[in-house]
Amino acid sequence: MKLFPTEHALQQEVELMKHTSVALREQARRKQIVSAVLLVIVIFQFAELPGALLMHTAMDIGTVVLGLALCAVAGDRPGVRSHAPDLTDGAGR
Repeated sequence: MKLFPTEHALQQEVELMKHTSVALREQARRKQIVSAVLLVIVIFQFAELPGALLMHTAMDIGTVVLGLALCAVAGDRPGVRSHAPDLTDGAGR
């Protein structure tokens, strides 16, 4: 059995908590950015919808509907995947 020194255990725990906090803030920031981008795309699609309906072409209407559907699918995901590991314990903490 290998014994580990405990003289720096508190300092290592504080460092781990700092890294966890930074990773969680980064993950929240990425979610906000993706949500803002999706909102801009949805607004643009809704602005284009009346013109597509007036043109009565399947391609115009299909493009708007496809754009809205993609935004709905992208926004419906429970979280944005990032390169940072998920450091929550599943309980929302």
